This record gives sequence, structure tokens and C-alpha cells, in this order.
Amino acid sequence: MLPTLNAPDLRLGNQHRFRQVCVQALTWSGVVLAGLLAWSPLHLEWLALLDIVALSFWAASPYKWLASAAMIAGACAGAFYGTTHGYGADMLRLPGLSLAALLMAMLSQRLGHRATQRQEQLAERTACLDMLANLRPGMAWTLLPGRQPEFANQAALNYTGQQAVTSLGEYLECFHPDDVPRYLLQLNQTVTTRQSSEVEIRLRRRDGQYRWMLCRTHPMWDRHGTLLRWLTIGHDIEDRKRAESTLRKREEEYRHMVDFVPASICVADAKGDIIYANKVAVAAAGKPVERIIGKGWLENLHPDSRAAVQREWSASIATKRPLDVKFLFKRTDGEYRWRHLTAAPWQDEKGDVMSWYMLGVDIHDLVMAQKALVTSECELTKIVETLPLGIWCTSVDGQPTYLNRRLREHIGATPEQTRDLNWHQNVHPEDRDATTAAFMHCIKTGNSYSMMHRLRIADGSYHWYEQRGEPLRDAGGQIKRWYGVAIDIDERIRTEERLRETRANLARASHAAAVAELSASIAHELNQPLTSVIANAQAGRRWLAATPPNVAEAARSIDMILRDGCAADDTMQNIRALFKRQSIKKSCMRVEEMVCEAVRLVHEDSHRKKIPIQCLFTPGLPTVLADCVQIQQILMNLICNGIEAAEYIGRSPRLRIEVQPHQDDRLLIEVQDNGPGVIDQVGIFDAFFTTKSTGMGIGLAISRSIAQAHGGQLWVENVAEGGACFKLVLPTA
Repeated sequence: MLPTLNAPDLRLGNQHRFRQVCVQALTWSGVVLAGLLAWSPLHLEWLALLDIVALSFWAASPYKWLASAAMIAGACAGAFYGTTHGYGADMLRLPGLSLAALLMAMLSQRLGHRATQRQEQLAERTACLDMLANLRPGMAWTLLPGRQPEFANQAALNYTGQQAVTSLGEYLECFHPDDVPRYLLQLNQTVTTRQSSEVEIRLRRRDGQYRWMLCRTHPMWDRHGTLLRWLTIGHDIEDRKRAESTLRKREEEYRHMVDFVPASICVADAKGDIIYANKVAVAAAGKPVERIIGKGWLENLHPDSRAAVQREWSASIATKRPLDVKFLFKRTDGEYRWRHLTAAPWQDEKGDVMSWYMLGVDIHDLVMAQKALVTSECELTKIVETLPLGIWCTSVDGQPTYLNRRLREHIGATPEQTRDLNWHQNVHPEDRDATTAAFMHCIKTGNSYSMMHRLRIADGSYHWYEQRGEPLRDAGGQIKRWYGVAIDIDERIRTEERLRETRANLARASHAAAVAELSASIAHELNQPLTSVIANAQAGRRWLAATPPNVAEAARSIDMILRDGCAADDTMQNIRALFKRQSIKKSCMRVEEMVCEAVRLVHEDSHRKKIPIQCLFTPGLPTVLADCVQIQQILMNLICNGIEAAEYIGRSPRLRIEVQPHQDDRLLIEVQDNGPGVIDQVGIFDAFFTTKSTGMGIGLAISRSIAQAHGGQLWVENVAEGGACFKLVLPTA
């Protein structure tokens, strides 16, 4: 209890007692005020002024001192409560008045006034907060510690279509049933962690559609740590969730597409460490993706390639340049295979590298194919360079681009001179125009090129060459270049010339032999009748010289002389008729036999020149009325001419003889070769007309005369496939 101050204590003799009571009362009042009003030490300094005042006014009467103290106390209270009311000395005139009571009265009045002010301020502040919450575009609500709804702003009510929320059931009715447990769990977590938390839930809109919301919940505590309420703010994130769903779906599609690409695709950070690898890359490395992340992929590089790849990769990261390297990479089965790695940086607008995108392709088969191609090309080049013939290549317009070594050595050109070579100048002047025209015609039309001409070689002399070329076309049929061969046929040409000369000599010798044989045959034919004439003449002379002369025997010998003389005359007449186109004696002959006999007579020549002769006869052929010797002479002449025509054509020679009926009463004999054909099909039958340097030009003329003498015809036609066909028509018997 505080000491009280009675009337007797107000006497001057009890001033010490009076002061002690006042000081104790003021000290107690200061402590009470400081505790109730949460005054700071500054407030207590104001109370200490009372003691200073007491010392100042102690000389005065106690009543004045106490009045002054009360005034100062009132001033102190007014300074802190915003009022100027003071307390006069009248308050102290009551007997037994306690200074503590006085101060408590003062405090009660002031506290009541302050409580009223605070209630007014709280009401104003609450109205302001409600207005701010309703003006906020998002949703906001509060829950009391018992989870009873306390407040919901207008945006939340408009969104859910509710007028007011008074119970937890009504509050949770707008939540998706699957999300209610998560929301309540969030509330409990905020109490446990004493921190704010977020949760995504689906909230039903007034039209019945559930939309995603992001709810941030913050717990409010008093100064004693007691939960006052939960504050929750909701944001509509439906569009964001849909965008995230679309983004996830698109990401899955891209991821599936990246995994489907038959190549290793990786993503590295700005430092060059792998942060993503597709399935192909993981399968190629043959180890979990965790061991690839970072720089683990470098472990699969061949030791001979690792340092170089790391150096190139570090240089690309430092300079921000793309990477392009080839190296050996160890596969799952331990085999090293060639891979091609390219990497490009992704930079922001400032030029800083955000990440690297890497693409690795297995090129082992391609590298092996290229090595095999190089090896094959080297081998082919060696073959081409060592072939005993010239090989050339030209561009589309005919300009030489490659000559093999043999051809370069022949014409005396170096590899550097190949592209600037004017090969037309090396052609013999007499062959240049025809060769150039033929080659340019093939360049223009795309036909195969084939030509024989004389070409100047390194020593300045001219050699005969056979040129053949074919165009190389692409898939669209366009000519890309020309390839060809140049064959030195100079020795062959010279051999053929010598052979022709030898053949001409043999022909003349054969002709002489034939003449000799014909002379011997004529002599043989005439020898028998002349011998008989001589013998019969001698016998007749003996018969006449006998005594008496035997006239009858002599006459018979003379008859025999006459007969043999007539026989010799017939032989001479036949020979004369052959050369004078006189009528000849004909007999029924089989054409098959005459043809076979003529073929047999020339068989040796055709066999030596490897020219097959094919004979075709239609079954049941009739006989012809002809002189066998003369018809065989025609056939032998035609067969020999066909052999000579087919000998130098540059392809497989052949000769065909066919006999078949022609019209009603005639037979057609065809002798066909595959030689160059006949230019003048009419003049070739004229006497002394020949296309051969060694021919006399009378063979076909005599043959046509014999045919006409037999009532037949002889002419020639060119064959479309190449060659000539001589046709002989004879009347049947």
C-alpha cells in the first residue's frame, strides 16, 4: 500500500513526511503509467520533472507545491494524450486524498479518451482496408483460426456468384473436390512452418466452369504468437495452365521428334557441359545419361582423337564459333566408329552464349566408303595410266579435261597442258575438217562418236588412230562429260595395206593360174578329139595304102575324123559363146547343187578370212534351164565380191545365200553381205567400172551378160542394217 497524506501531515513540521509520501506516490504512479501505456524511458523522464518542481517550490506552502505538481502531472498527461486539461489545487483539498488516487483518476480519464479515439481510428482503418480489398482486381478472403470465413472481397463473391460466405462448407463448396484436401493441408503447413505458402487449386466460376487459381496464404499472429487469421489471395491462372499444358505437349512432341531423329542431339550450357542428351545419343554412348551429362561423353572418344576434340571444343567455347569435328567414338559393343559432330551457340540479344546445340551423326560407313572409293580410284587410275591405249575425257563442250599417260606421251603433252590443249591442231590437215565436224556433231546430238584419222605424235610423224567416245549422262539425261579411247591403229593400217597388196598379188597370181587352168582345161577338152582325129587319119592312110586299099575302113576312119573334129569345134564354140554372148546350150540343173559347188570352190578363201557363209534353200525348189558352168561363174563372182566387202567393216562379217521361188516360173537367188554397201547401184554393172584399186571392172558386167543370156536378171540393193544384196533371177525349166 502506498502511504496516505492526511491533514496533519500538511503542517510545516511534517514537511519531510509530506515529501516522502509524494515522492513514493509519484514513483508508483510513473511505474503504473509506464506499464499501462507502454511508456518508454522518455516518458519517465517527464515524470522525473515532478521531483525537480518539488525542490523548486519547497519553500512555498505544501498546497501550492502539490497544486503545482498536479498541474505538471496533468501537463505531462496532456502532452502524451493531445489535451491541455490541467488539474488545479482544488483537487487536493479533500482530507485524506491520496496522490495515487489522483493520478489513477487522471489515468482513467485519459485511457477512456484514448480508447474512444482508437476505436474511431480502427473503424476508419477497417473501412479503408475493406475498400482497398474490394478495389483489388484479384480475389482475397480471410479465415479465422477455426476456419470460419471472416471476409471475402467483392471480386471473390462476383467470381463464385455467392452473396456472402458464412460457413466453411459454403466456403469450400466452390473448390474442386479433388483440391480441397490440398488446400486444407496448406493451411496447416502455414501454422507449422509459420511462413506463407502457395497452392494451385481449381475454383468453380459462377457459370459452373472450374478454373485454375494460384492461392497464396499468409498467417497473422499476435505479439504473443497466437494465430489471429489466415489471409488468402487468389489469382486466375487458367490461361497460364493451358499455356503450360500446350507447352508441355509441344515439349513432349519436340522431345519425341528429337528422340526419333537418327542422330545424337545434345544441349550444353555456356561452359560446354552437357545438360541434355536424346535417346540416340544415350544409346550410342552405351551408358546411362547421368554419365554423359557434363563432360562424361569425352570418355568415349578414341585416345588419339580426344585431345584434339577437347582443344577444338574449348576454342569454340572461347570464341563463340561453331564447332565442326570428326572423330572416333566408342560404341556400346566397344567398337570405335567415325562420327561427325557439329555444335552451334544460342546467344541472347547481348551476344552472350546461353547454350550450345550439338548434333552428332554416325559417318563410319561413309568414311569407309570414301576410303574404299579412294583406294578404288587409285587402283583405277593406275590401270588407266598403264593401259596400252589412250583414254581421254572432255567437258560438255568438247574441251579436253584429262588424258592418260600413254596418250600424253604419244602426243607429247604434259598434265598441265591438258586443259589448254587444242587437239584439233594435232589432226592431219587432210582429216581435220571431217574429224572436227563429226566430233562436234556428236557433241551437239549426244550420239556415240567413232572416227579414224591421222594424229600427229611427239616425233612429228602422223599415226592412224581410231577414236571412240560415249557421253556420261546424269539421272535427268543431261550430258555431264565425254569419255573416250584413242587406239593407235597405225601398224594395223600399214599391215592391212601390205595385206591388200599381197592379196592383189595373189589375185593376179590366181587369175594367171585360173587362165592357165582354163587353158589346160581347153587343151584337155580339145586333146581328146584331136588325138582321135590324128589316130583315125593315120588309120585311114594305112587302109588306103594297103594292097588292095580297104576303102570301106578308110571311109569309116574318115567318118570318125569328122566326128572328133565336130566335137572339138563344139568345145571351141562354147568357149567362144562365153565371151561373145552367143547362145549357149542349156540343160535342167538343180540350183542347190550349183550353189553348193560354187561355195565349195571359194570355201578356202572364206575360211581363211573367217567369214561364215550361210545357205538357205526353200524346200521343193524346181530345176532351172541353164549352163551349169556359167551360172557357177556368176555365183563365184558374187560370193568373192561379198567376202571382200565384209572383210574390213570393223564388225563381225557374214555372208548369206538364200534361194526361193520368185513370182510364178522363176527362182530368186540372193547373195547378201554386211559390208559398206554399194554407192552406185546402176553403174556398178558397167564394163570397167570398179571401186577397187586392183579390179578390172568386168566381173559384174560378164555376170549380168550371162544372166541375160539365160533369160534372167541381176541387180543389187542396199540393206538398211548395212551391206548389199545381189539378186539373180533365173527362169525355171
